Amino acid sequence: MASTDDVKIGFEGIAEDRSPEADRGEQDQLIETRESNGVEDSTTLFFRDGRRRIDYIMVYDPTDDSDSEWKQKRHQKRAAFEEALKDQGLQLEFEDESVDQKSRFVKVHVPFEVALKQAEDLVMQMPIEENPNITHGLLDRALDAVCSRNPFEPDIEEEPDFFTAPFAMARKEKFLFNDNEEKFFTPAQRSLIVHDIMSRTSYGDKDPTKIGIDRLTGNKSYTAAYPLHEGGIEEDDPDNPRRKLFQVWGSWKAWYKFQPLDHIRSYFGEKIGIYFAWLGFYTGMLLLPAVLGLIIFIVGCGFIDSSENKPAQEICALSDLKNNLTVAAYHKNYQLYVMCPLCDGSCDYWSLDSTCSAAKASFLFDNGGTVFFAIVMAFWATFFLEFWKRRQAGLAYYWDVMDFEEEEEQPRALFEAKVKTMWTNPITGKVEPHQPRRSYYSKISAALATMAFMILVVVAIIISVIIYRVAILTVLNRNDSLRSSASF
Repeated sequence: MASTDDVKIGFEGIAEDRSPEADRGEQDQLIETRESNGVEDSTTLFFRDGRRRIDYIMVYDPTDDSDSEWKQKRHQKRAAFEEALKDQGLQLEFEDESVDQKSRFVKVHVPFEVALKQAEDLVMQMPIEENPNITHGLLDRALDAVCSRNPFEPDIEEEPDFFTAPFAMARKEKFLFNDNEEKFFTPAQRSLIVHDIMSRTSYGDKDPTKIGIDRLTGNKSYTAAYPLHEGGIEEDDPDNPRRKLFQVWGSWKAWYKFQPLDHIRSYFGEKIGIYFAWLGFYTGMLLLPAVLGLIIFIVGCGFIDSSENKPAQEICALSDLKNNLTVAAYHKNYQLYVMCPLCDGSCDYWSLDSTCSAAKASFLFDNGGTVFFAIVMAFWATFFLEFWKRRQAGLAYYWDVMDFEEEEEQPRALFEAKVKTMWTNPITGKVEPHQPRRSYYSKISAALATMAFMILVVVAIIISVIIYRVAILTVLNRNDSLRSSASF
């Protein structure tokens, strides 16, 4: 993304006009300073000033093929949304050039104070003290006893564990890194904060449904909206979390090692971390059925021609009979084992002995051992579910997201926009949107009435069909020539 002659930087709603030479000179100086300190390339991760980090990117196409009226409406929606974001405290910077010459980028930065306020609204769990008592699994403890490192552990330092508490501005000094903007929030937390603000920002003065970046990307006002990665995987930066994950997680050299779940969670967030935790746990649990299934398959190969495979022996005996009997004798016996055509019209009758190879092959997957395998898999499915519940609960407790949905999830942005009545929550003491009981019951009544109406329509259609058939049968039975065709 390159700079332009008219540099438009949205900083608290103020646009700045700077010359390209001044921008490039200051930018080059800041890049050299940051690179000398081992910081990522500021042309991709920071605003042009080299100080404000890009927390989110919004992309739109000014050359779309829609008619001028729709194009103007989309432009108005983008302008209103961007102005509303500035009112929320976010800072914007615009890039009017791109590699494909079609895309335009809006870079979004959340100031530290705005992020702190939003973290309080989201009830984010922030660190207050490092936990010195990190627990390890049974295998790790056994290997530590003999001074040997677990060969399946990823080659990366452990993420520190912290005691956490819901963030509150009144207790800001109690939290670790409270004066360090770079360390206080993880990349995933910054992205979450910005996305939450953008999801609750309205771009329509009168219509409460015109709210959020997701709706704008859905109606093509923006073609995409996403956070940036933390630098490239090729950068020689020891503190680049993306490069760390690529080396110990995304590389083929680490195919046999455990996943660095704490680092995945720190970089992508808890939701993605839980997903990969489940994927790894599921893959590990599949080891037992994979080994057992392979053993049963090998045993089936050994007994494929034995007396255990009686159906295949009887079918293949017909093939031996065909080879040993005369043509007349074979055709006499063939009539006893002729099979119906597999399809109508073009298919012919076929002999049962032609399925000899298929009958032998089916024994590999359908023998006495598969009954035992089915029993084991029934128990395996139950154990997998229960062990995963235990694993998930452990991760949720360790990552401080236990009972998150019940206690800390915020109301939907569209619900907040539509509901105008506010009340004080008797549990939390916070002022929240509240839907009056009269409005709630009226909507429930409307939904129940609609369901009852649709059920009555279905019942009416069924009764109509029955009456129609009875009437037609009555007419047919009265006509002697058509009576034989009448049937219910």
